[in-house]
Amino acid sequence: MPLRRSKQSLSFIVTVTLVILLAFCIKTVSMTEQLSLQTKKISSAPETTVLPQTKYGHLPYSEADPTQLTNVQGKRAEIQAASNFSAMAQAAHQKGIELSVISAFRTISDQQYLFDKKISRSGSAKAAAQLVAPPGYSEHHTGFAFDIGDRQNAETDLREAFEQTNAFRWLSTNAKKFGFELSFPRHNRQGVSYEPWHWRYVNSSLAQKVFLAAERFFSN
Repeated sequence: MPLRRSKQSLSFIVTVTLVILLAFCIKTVSMTEQLSLQTKKISSAPETTVLPQTKYGHLPYSEADPTQLTNVQGKRAEIQAASNFSAMAQAAHQKGIELSVISAFRTISDQQYLFDKKISRSGSAKAAAQLVAPPGYSEHHTGFAFDIGDRQNAETDLREAFEQTNAFRWLSTNAKKFGFELSFPRHNRQGVSYEPWHWRYVNSSLAQKVFLAAERFFSN
């Protein structure tokens, strides 16, 4: 008799335990479904768009990690951007065009010197910013921006006349194949002066992150 009662008690305990476990599992599944639904709602919600703070039309940029820079034609640039520029320059060379790197990576200190120099010539920071980005607001800080020239027409370096060269015409057709795009085309939405020589590399996950605001808010 005691043995039978013991077995019945054990059976009862097992049954109760199973019921509790089943209830727990059902609750867990329900919570998971609710969380999944909430996640879907968040994912489908429109992305908040906030206009980034600019200075005279220029977006803010941080200096590149020095360990991620390498040499290209005597200038420093982000490793992947430098590699792709070299490949692009080689392709242009095969067509009889010689691309040169006038400028690439610049520190904030470098940019401060250039900006102050331009202010002394133009008379105001606002006027200077039409031609030179204020320190902390230059794409050159990223290591992804290149001022490109035509070795066969060096007199057009950093001038609108560069757009009349074979180098610019070749870049306009082929630069995209190597991940480059013109940063400040005519009538750009940032209000920065047209710079046919200024190109940025955008074909890497880091570059796309760096220029996300430029692409989202100011892409022509």
